[in-house]
Amino acid sequence: MYDILIKNGKVIDGTGNPWFKADVAVEDGKIVEVGELRGAEAGRAIDADGLFVAPGFMDPHNHSDATIFIHNKNEVSIQQGVTTVIVGHCGLSPFPVTDKNRKHLQISTARSCQLDLDKVVVDWSSFSEYRRRVEDEGVGTNMACLVGHNAVRWAVMGKEEEGGEREIPSTDEMEEMKRLVAQAMEEGAWGFSTGLVYARVETQRQKRL
Repeated sequence: MYDILIKNGKVIDGTGNPWFKADVAVEDGKIVEVGELRGAEAGRAIDADGLFVAPGFMDPHNHSDATIFIHNKNEVSIQQGVTTVIVGHCGLSPFPVTDKNRKHLQISTARSCQLDLDKVVVDWSSFSEYRRRVEDEGVGTNMACLVGHNAVRWAVMGKEEEGGEREIPSTDEMEEMKRLVAQAMEEGAWGFSTGLVYARVETQRQKRL
């Protein structure tokens, strides 16, 4: 007896092949059988006649890392069939964090979540600490995190108008940035993202005013 049996669906298996009619059996949270399962019994049966049955979709450009502690179920993604999100894009990851960029991250998160500033806590520094917080809170989707260029730069040099106005880092600053990227990758970050325009866009905007 299966836990769940999805019957009569049009199965798309992700291989690129056309859909095929089949039943899908689930046990202990895993797909254990795909095919014609006539007569099979299950604790819950779902009739998917006329519907498609597919693996969860992947959102390759997502920014829920900024809101995950407020909307940790990630229901907006789940309701669209997305089960994996890749975050940390545009050079804007929520790590690494130092005293030079902690306040900026707190402010940007408050804006993203429409919260009062005192309701936002940024109490991590590294990717491993951020990941632990996410896992402790629980998350509704899989998350693959990129380490962001701008986050690394601001963690070392500071934000524009807050000590980070210089375009070219010193040798020591560059080495520290390299170290932070390497640390994040060793701790499980999936890659490195850039958003070069964002590093100075606010300063340039102020100059035009």
